[in-house]
Amino acid sequence: MSLTDLLPPGLSIADALQFFYQAVGDTFAVNLAAGAASTWIAYDICLTFAEEVELVWKAKWSLPKVMYFAVRYYGLAASLLYFLVNSSPSPPFTVCRHWPWYEAFGATTAVAVLFGEGMFVLRLWASYERNKKVLVLIAFCFLAELTSSITVGTIEARTISVMPRPPSFPRALPGCYTLAKVPLRNTLGAWIVNCSVATVFFILMLYRFFTSESFRLELSNVKGNPLAKWFELRHFSPLLYLLLRDGIVYFAMIFFVNALNMALSIRMEGRALEGMGIAWTIAVASVASSRLLLNLRGFIGGDRDARSESLKTTMRFEHPTASGGSRRTAEDWIEMKEERLADVAVLEESSDHHGEA
Repeated sequence: MSLTDLLPPGLSIADALQFFYQAVGDTFAVNLAAGAASTWIAYDICLTFAEEVELVWKAKWSLPKVMYFAVRYYGLAASLLYFLVNSSPSPPFTVCRHWPWYEAFGATTAVAVLFGEGMFVLRLWASYERNKKVLVLIAFCFLAELTSSITVGTIEARTISVMPRPPSFPRALPGCYTLAKVPLRNTLGAWIVNCSVATVFFILMLYRFFTSESFRLELSNVKGNPLAKWFELRHFSPLLYLLLRDGIVYFAMIFFVNALNMALSIRMEGRALEGMGIAWTIAVASVASSRLLLNLRGFIGGDRDARSESLKTTMRFEHPTASGGSRRTAEDWIEMKEERLADVAVLEESSDHHGEA
């Protein structure tokens, strides 16, 4: 088999050379993005490893802990495997034969939707105190996202034909030798669904925080300009600030990577650059989802220490002749802090009654 036999029918040599140079550049860019995404996941693990050992490894086994390890370390393994196979000049055909199915389900769907989005969904449902109506809405959105990913993944995997790599195939084009052109209509719908579901979850999160009793209590105690105090949320309500900040960052990262994939599907249809967002989908899900758990557990431990010191200080310096009203005010403040910690514990336990905060 000669190299010209590998060209699409009716393609001239000049057009074939231009097509070849474009494919080499696209493949290099995709592999560069995959290497950068894998490095980011590994770097984030190194940054938070000590915190992870203290807050996750030493905790009892629970559903959030299992999902954390899955999205963290399986995500790293999936990202590295994606980079190694696609950058290999001669990957084994036994691997390539199942590669489209792995890309569709073992990589993006498993890491980004099943584990990553699953962790955020559990946290969102727990913040609504396991309300059944909210559960129906969240479950519907999550299943819609999962179903669209599985459907599109199945269509793509069945469309792509994997062939043994010809001996004369250029080494400048690494990875598996596949023949397929997945139509835009088969992929665009999934990214639209993913962006829509992320937006719905973000709205639910904002609504819950802005209508919570703790938030309204904090604003009612603000003297002066409430708008100015809003920017000091980190100081007068660190728990609400943490939940709101992490939720916004998670939504922004997930929405951006889904929008990136949707834009690549539209603008780069039929080119290798269309797959550039796959590696970043895995990386964003791994980093953003694991940070949700680490930040929350870190706050629980830190706030417990602060609460302990606060209780000691209140008991030590409260004047014995203080009025009953002042004493009740201090007790009310302590009770409010206890309720906040209980809310955080509910968030941490998610839907697994065996978990521990």
